[in-house]
Amino acid sequence: MANCLLLDRSIKIHVRLLNNTAHDLEVDGSDTNGSVKTKIMEKEGVPPQQQLLFFADEGLEDARTLADHGIEDGASVCLIAINMMQG
Repeated sequence: MANCLLLDRSIKIHVRLLNNTAHDLEVDGSDTNGSVKTKIMEKEGVPPQQQLLFFADEGLEDARTLADHGIEDGASVCLIAINMMQG
């Protein structure tokens, strides 16, 4: 039932990067993790395919929503940017 309440409202999440910077993002509980990655790209310039998101030590799946993962207003999500260019 709590997840249903999250779907209909805007929430703010904190996205923490490994370089000790953080950004607040306005999102909806119904947003997929893939759409959150697009919002992060707009702020950080890191393409979605190079982002790994974690919440409560769990990797977030792109097709699932924030509500699916139990992410609520004020939650902190960790972003790890990976370099796809390997030579």
